[in-house]
Amino acid sequence: DQARVASPREALDEGADLLVVGRAVTAVDDPVAACEDLVDHLLG
Repeated sequence: DQARVASPREALDEGADLLVVGRAVTAVDDPVAACEDLVDHLLG
């Protein structure tokens, strides 16, 4: 879909200030848990 794709960790390591997270959160049964898992992974 996009021209540039990176994992959230890769994007932050490359200097991103913001992350756009779509289907990883919107296409799951529990989007709150998905967000919590993402934050836990990034802060890790």
